[in-house]
Amino acid sequence: MQIYGYPGERVDFVSRSAAAGSIMLRFTGDKVREIAIYPQRSQRERIDVFVGKTRLSGLDEESLAEVIAQAGDGLSATAAAEGLGEVIFRL
Repeated sequence: MQIYGYPGERVDFVSRSAAAGSIMLRFTGDKVREIAIYPQRSQRERIDVFVGKTRLSGLDEESLAEVIAQAGDGLSATAAAEGLGEVIFRL
């Protein structure tokens, strides 16, 4: 699965098997305000997360921090031992 996030705009999901691991939608009123993704929880397929064309999966902590800083308040992400622990796109 590939997840392309555009902070403040939208998040696109592309999957062959529809196995997304764990995705949480957080609402304010009747609108989705945050999409939280937990790629490590997927057991069926590898989850790659992108911000625009920048692939977050596999970045070291310093590079990940740079991408998060560039995205501003629309993105937060934490590294895990292997890959990403949590990624939150704010819309």
